Amino acid sequence: MRLADRERQSGDLRAAEAALAAPLRDVPGDARLLAALARIREQAGDASAAHGLYLDVLRMQPDDADARRGAVESALAVGNVGEGRALLDAGMRQGPDDPRLDQLAAHVAEQQGDDGTAMRWLRRAAAIADESQLARPASAPQAGIARGAATAGAPRLAAAPVSDELRTSIARDIQRIEDRHRPGIGGQFEFRQRQGEAGLSGLTEFRESIQTDASIGFSSRASFRITEVELGAGSVSATAASRFGTGAPAAAGDQSAIGTELHAAWEGKNLAADIGTTGFGFPVLGVVGGVRVRGNLGPVFASIEGSSRSVTESVLSMAGATDPGTGVHWGGVLLQGGRLDLSLSGSAGGVYAYGEAGRLIGLRVQDNVRFAGGAGAALAVAAGDLGELRAGPAITALSFENNERFFTLGHGGYFSPQRFVHGGMVFGWRRSGAVRVDAAAEPGYDWYQEAHAPIFPLDPDGGFYPGQTQDGFSFNGRAFVGLALSSRVELGLTAGIQQAPEFQEVRAGVLLRAGAF
Repeated sequence: MRLADRERQSGDLRAAEAALAAPLRDVPGDARLLAALARIREQAGDASAAHGLYLDVLRMQPDDADARRGAVESALAVGNVGEGRALLDAGMRQGPDDPRLDQLAAHVAEQQGDDGTAMRWLRRAAAIADESQLARPASAPQAGIARGAATAGAPRLAAAPVSDELRTSIARDIQRIEDRHRPGIGGQFEFRQRQGEAGLSGLTEFRESIQTDASIGFSSRASFRITEVELGAGSVSATAASRFGTGAPAAAGDQSAIGTELHAAWEGKNLAADIGTTGFGFPVLGVVGGVRVRGNLGPVFASIEGSSRSVTESVLSMAGATDPGTGVHWGGVLLQGGRLDLSLSGSAGGVYAYGEAGRLIGLRVQDNVRFAGGAGAALAVAAGDLGELRAGPAITALSFENNERFFTLGHGGYFSPQRFVHGGMVFGWRRSGAVRVDAAAEPGYDWYQEAHAPIFPLDPDGGFYPGQTQDGFSFNGRAFVGLALSSRVELGLTAGIQQAPEFQEVRAGVLLRAGAF
């Protein structure tokens, strides 16, 4: 067993396992040998096998602190937070003042996204580690993790001598959380181009943003962002004048807008909220924002959101436009509604589903109603030094009450089919480290149907735009690459493309941020 541990610590896992082969044949149920094999499996990254071995050791030796640590950590590694918490509860009852268990409690809290509670556990572990005898109250900083009762004021001994290695590990965990909650500041430049008819559905967008954010007590984070936005669609041609505004023969000219967006946000473990504006300087100004509640319902993660968001498909829908014949503004469409997301994740991947409903409103734009839903799966395909690869199917369905894709007065200038179905296969790649990667590609197929639409929805004159039905192959792709210039500074590059029968769009961006990321 000692030979296996030495080989494992030196990095030769094959030799470590070979050292255990003969003893395990002779004494297959020896707890010490099984624990040594579990440590090898854990270091090799086989969390599932390590977990089973650690559980076998705990059944034979319930007081084995190292086996309990391994069982909890491996349960978290395979995504079973509930089992990890139950194993930790049992250990807390046996050794309520063991800093190793307090550190594990912090790891459980981190896995649940509760850095505030994690930090309290780690600070308690550090305090116990600094003293060989410490009197502490029996209450725990986190409800739900059981603690053994004790007489108030009575001193308790730590469960075992505290090693320098454990002290260093606790300090490293504290530093990691502190680093994650440092104040941050960043700047970003983004470019987007959407193909379409000049002056109408075409769109070129430039965005320059600066954002600052700060942690609030390790439990939440607040941010503020200012964004300068420049939009352009080109000039409305003479042949398109009848399809713009009231259709007056007067030249509509160049369709562009410049505005300044403001946005403030707050995010905690289970609640997030934000509020902001569309661009000051746009023909139509709107208020945007939302509130989102999220958390676990047993093994299922749920998120429910109510929001008001800008529809960013054209200059008309984003900023509004001015009719050359009457001088009136119209457009500036907002989608107001709610969304429910459900997901179930494990070591093999995850499945998800969502549904949403809302209404679309705008200045002098016909109100609309939108329903959407979808589902999919992301299954783990491979994992290693180059990151994790996942793949799975995805399906989306949309339905709008009215077709308002046009640019005469009363229309909103956004894609709004009465029936839309998309199916695809999503391939995702994620990698952490000095070079972070988050990329996805989704080849698929789209089908949609649009109804006839009145030329002037708010004041019909009997004229209609014809409906249509189309289908064809589609492709969605996106990528983010983050380059760590130092431990506090990251340069990020973004890119994206959407190719479908209904529209084509490309995006690119660069960001530089310092602080937590």
